[in-house]
Amino acid sequence: MKGFKGLWHMLTDLSDDEQYPLIMIYRNRKITIEQVERLITFSPKEIVLLHGRGKIAITGKDLFISFMYNDEITLVGMIEEILFLSDKGGANE
Repeated sequence: MKGFKGLWHMLTDLSDDEQYPLIMIYRNRKITIEQVERLITFSPKEIVLLHGRGKIAITGKDLFISFMYNDEITLVGMIEEILFLSDKGGANE
């Protein structure tokens, strides 16, 4: 239970001064991410995006970009994993 409380605090105790990406996931087939600064890498197996707090890496199968506009992107395919990487490059916990 202690681990869950720490995770909940990390997810809900957000600073008003920082930008956090808005992520909407539709099953494991579609994901929309807002506040994207740049597309770093793209392949049918992995897509890496840069946002204000670091990077987001999405891995899966048959991934493709169905929509991209300014700071928003929608990806479609079989999504297997989503990793949030801090500015230092390590995975956030």
